[in-house]
Amino acid sequence: MSLITAVGDDSIANTILSELEAEGIETKLVHKQANSTSPFTYVIVDTASETRTCIHSPGAEYPPTALPTDLLAQLTPALLHCDARNTEAAILAAKQANALSIPVLLDAEKDRPHFKELLPLADYLVTNETFPLAYTGEKTLNAALVKLMEMGRATCIITTQGKK
Repeated sequence: MSLITAVGDDSIANTILSELEAEGIETKLVHKQANSTSPFTYVIVDTASETRTCIHSPGAEYPPTALPTDLLAQLTPALLHCDARNTEAAILAAKQANALSIPVLLDAEKDRPHFKELLPLADYLVTNETFPLAYTGEKTLNAALVKLMEMGRATCIITTQGKK
C-alpha cells in the first residue's frame, strides 16, 4: 500500500512517516513541503454521548505539479482512495485511474475547492449523513444519495450515520 500526500518539514512529519512505515505503508511518494507544518487532526471521543469532534490543523498541501503523470502505471494499484483534500492533485490521480480502469473511492465529508470536478471521477463514494443533504440541497437522505449518483459514475455510495 502506498500513500500519496503532503507533510511539512516539521517533527510531526517525521513521526507520521515513521509510524506509517512501521505499519508497512510505502511513503516514498509523500511530498515534503519546505517551510510548512504538517496537517494534523485531533479527534475527541465522548463515550457518554457517543459523539466525536475533529479539530483539524491544516498544513502542507500536495501540489498537482508534484504528481508524476505515470504515477498509477508505476504502482498498479487495485484501488485509488481519495479524500476531498488536495483536490487538484486528487483529480489528476483519479483521471489516471479512470484511464487505467482502476476503481476510485472518494471519501466525501464536505464540499471543498474543485470537489465538483473530482466527484464525477469516483466509482464509489463514502459520506457522512449530513454531506449528501448539504451538497445536493435535497430534503431526504435517499433523494440526496440518488442525486449524488446522478452527478457522476459512482455505482455505490456508503453513508455513515453516526451512532445509527
